[in-house]
Amino acid sequence: MTGRVSRRVAIVVAVLFTAGLGGTALAQKKLENIPLVWKPTTKAGQGSGVTNLSGLADVKVQVDPFVDTRENKAKFGENQEDKTPRSVTTSSNVADFATQNFRNALKQYGLTIVPSGGDVVVGGDILEFMVIETNTYKGDVRIKLNVKRKGKTEWAGIAAGTSSRWGRSFKDDNYFETISDSLLDAVAHAMDDEGFRKALGGK
Repeated sequence: MTGRVSRRVAIVVAVLFTAGLGGTALAQKKLENIPLVWKPTTKAGQGSGVTNLSGLADVKVQVDPFVDTRENKAKFGENQEDKTPRSVTTSSNVADFATQNFRNALKQYGLTIVPSGGDVVVGGDILEFMVIETNTYKGDVRIKLNVKRKGKTEWAGIAAGTSSRWGRSFKDDNYFETISDSLLDAVAHAMDDEGFRKALGGK
């Protein structure tokens, strides 16, 4: 009788273990409708050298909300390690996320960012916002930017950013870090563009 009880207890423990740890493991296999988290591994402007801000010290820059032109606005990642790809989707608004962090990055470069009444207005269409995971995580962010002064377009171009890293398979933090660094890289390319800077300064 004692043996039977012990066996039953062992079975119950095994079931609970599977439901607990095993269930958690299964839950981690899905990254759907997760909130976006800003988690860069670098800072804006870090490693890009000195950016010429001549003529921009007194310019008030207004960054209007970006427009997400992607077909699938919730998807920002995909794991392609297996034959059947696994999507990574977010419950957050990608356009809001990109706009806010683009503004913050420009501030870190030393620009004066205002919510309204700017001397110049920067707008953008999000063309790509994706992390592809194979044996590494590779991010790709592309934003079609335009700079307007008094309603007239002074400059238009593509700010493209990428990022790559090794990391634990299908891990949310790795997706967050990769997409955040890719967005910062896009800002860096915009700030490195002489035409973009001249348009901000009205030259």
